[in-house]
Amino acid sequence: MSSNIISSSRIIDILGWGLFIIWVGISFLWHPFPDGIGALGVGSIVVLTGIIRIASHRSISWQWIIIASFFIGAGICEYYHLPGPWLGIALIGVGFILLRNWRYHKYRHKRYIRKKEVAYEKN
Repeated sequence: MSSNIISSSRIIDILGWGLFIIWVGISFLWHPFPDGIGALGVGSIVVLTGIIRIASHRSISWQWIIIASFFIGAGICEYYHLPGPWLGIALIGVGFILLRNWRYHKYRHKRYIRKKEVAYEKN
């Protein structure tokens, strides 16, 4: 059962990344898109991937919902030409969220490995 859950989650991740890469390619090829549509598309893909994960009873990381809201918010601001470098601010915010999450998972992984070593030593 566990391997089935992992493989299903991987399929959802691959689907999300594939849609993302296709959207970026479309955004580069067709320049007549209005400002902000690219960021709205990225945010929508992240939300769609989250909805698919929830619908298939898989875990979802709330960091991706926050990242999606950054992109959607920046896309709306760019689309309506609100003053400010919204997309740049969103990208910086997303970068900080990803770095924070990396540090958390790195620490958590070390703790998990240590627990396995202690359990092995007891046996």
